[in-house]
Amino acid sequence: MSRGTQRWISSDPPFWKWFAGGRLNASFNCVDWHAGANPGKTAIIFVPELESDEHVHISYAELLRQVNELAAVLRDCLGLKAGDRVTLHMPMVPELAVTMLACARLGVIHSQVFGGFSGTACGHRIADSGSPILITMDGYYRAGQLTDHKVKADEAVAAASQEGQEVDKVLVWRRHPGQYASGTPMAEGRDFFVDELLADHKGRVVEPVQMPAEAPLFLMYTSGTTGRPKGCVHSTGGYLAYVTGTSKYYQDIHPGDVYWCMADIGWITGHSYIVYGPLALGTTTVIYEGVPNYPDGGRPWRIAEKLGVSIFHTSPTAIRRLRKVGPEEPRKYGYHFRHMTTVGEPIEPEVWRWYHSEVGKGQAVIVDTWWQTENGGFLCSTLPALQPMKPGSCGPGVLGVYPVIYDEDGTEVPAGSGILRRARGTWSAAGQSWLR
Repeated sequence: MSRGTQRWISSDPPFWKWFAGGRLNASFNCVDWHAGANPGKTAIIFVPELESDEHVHISYAELLRQVNELAAVLRDCLGLKAGDRVTLHMPMVPELAVTMLACARLGVIHSQVFGGFSGTACGHRIADSGSPILITMDGYYRAGQLTDHKVKADEAVAAASQEGQEVDKVLVWRRHPGQYASGTPMAEGRDFFVDELLADHKGRVVEPVQMPAEAPLFLMYTSGTTGRPKGCVHSTGGYLAYVTGTSKYYQDIHPGDVYWCMADIGWITGHSYIVYGPLALGTTTVIYEGVPNYPDGGRPWRIAEKLGVSIFHTSPTAIRRLRKVGPEEPRKYGYHFRHMTTVGEPIEPEVWRWYHSEVGKGQAVIVDTWWQTENGGFLCSTLPALQPMKPGSCGPGVLGVYPVIYDEDGTEVPAGSGILRRARGTWSAAGQSWLR
């Protein structure tokens, strides 16, 4: 992209347009680039929930092969092309990242629904997005049990149909290739096993489609806890630049790191900081299938020790749970975190201190972040080693973001005035402000 095309257009704030006129492909930036430069480097480490199962290491070259072959299936078997929409309802497995990147390779807009949601919830999102394709999995492990996930696909198809959206094809990944983990029959002519389709596309190469920077990359729906879920559209250029930059400068991710974001790809945190951000930087990202405290509260720290994790990222909810079930477990294991992140909700100061002293062993820098599904990346956070950490505080606005606090009368509260009381938070950019 030439220097002259790197610009943003503010004709319709706050709906900014980034890198207008430029073209790129997110899959190329996250996979091809690193597969060419360092093909044997591990891109993804998959940790199955069952501790007896071996970890799966996927190199950048292997990831490129898998993404190409699936992209060929999506294009040649389903006829998908740039601008089409596909709904994913998948658990925390590497096939989810492969599917997202295969869609991005074709310019197909993916909409991943959190795997724990019901089939009906998935169906509502299918209908809203206008997606005729559903990609799912037959089962996955949760608390040691192989759960039936394919049953939700039939519920989703029925729910979408009730809202006027027909699903033409359902692609089913198998948790164990060649074995079917669901008791739900496959619908003839509609349901297809992905591994069987891939058998006819071995070694296929699909050139990444050059997409306009403003072209949508994916849809991400909000949780729906405060009303009907809202579909947020994230464009390719601005989103990828932002999550790559915040991954590098706020999480201090380098290519040599083993980075573990213990979140779910079904939420925006997983899209930004398990898949797109870390892979764009050429690092090794960890995908863990199960619950953090299975079979006990020491599981995350055993994983961190075995893999040599250097950067750890999780939610205050997970931290509180691990503190409750195993307050002294971290000290039993010889891992060493350089940096730790919290995300998703406020963290109580006493929980923050346990995270710092026990999980981080008093040595790791913590960045406590605040942002939203709609934004795609961190809005507030401290810069590691450059700004002081404060237990329970997410810190100032990140680079390029200028937070403003208003009281309930709409009057700006000066920074450091100590008169916040019942004020509500907002943020402002280029004179445009909105309350949350």
